[in-house]
Formats: sequence, structure tokens, C-alpha cells
Amino acid sequence: MPNRAWKQVERRVARKLGGTRIVLSGRNNMGAVGDILLDGYTIEAKSGRQVPKTVIAWLETLRELTTDGRIPLLVMQPKNRKEMIVVVTLTDLARILGLRAEGDAKRGANP
Repeated sequence: MPNRAWKQVERRVARKLGGTRIVLSGRNNMGAVGDILLDGYTIEAKSGRQVPKTVIAWLETLRELTTDGRIPLLVMQPKNRKEMIVVVTLTDLARILGLRAEGDAKRGANP
């Protein structure tokens, strides 16, 4: 089976967070939920054009304005939804979880 982009995204997420990619995720998952197995978390990885450009622009702007080492979190309130949504980069999520993100050692960042 070809190495589709979505599979590569799932592998990158699993590697960055120290989880394991669930090979048969989705409807064929034999009871597993999500794309990545990480103790205490349900992780679904999405990629492609379905990610709204506006959300990407908001997050990029927030990241550009956050220059003091704090972790930028974009919080959105979808219309007609009770629960808010938080958007954060994968590297920043790894920082929140206390994991050493892939490539940090090369940049000299702290775990």
C-alpha cells in the first residue's frame, strides 16, 4: 500500500509525542479510538485542505506576536457549540506534555 500523506502525518505525530500509530484506525480499528495511541490521550491526526486557512492565519499571527517564550494557544468558540476548541502546534503540545519535541536537541531547546 502506498505511503499516503495522511499516514506520514500520523507517523510524525506519533513520533513527536512518543506514541504509537494505530495501523487500522477509523472504522476498521478493532475497537481502538483515534490514530495515535498515547497513554491518557485520544489523538486523531488530520491533514490536507480541510484545515481552514483562517485558523492557520490566526495561529501564525499569535505565534509571531508571542516572543517571550510563552506557549501560544488559540481558543475558538464555534457558533452553536457549547464547548470551545483549542488549537496549538504539535511542537508546543509536546512542550505542554513535557516531552522533548523532535529536533529540539539540535536547536538547543530545553525539554
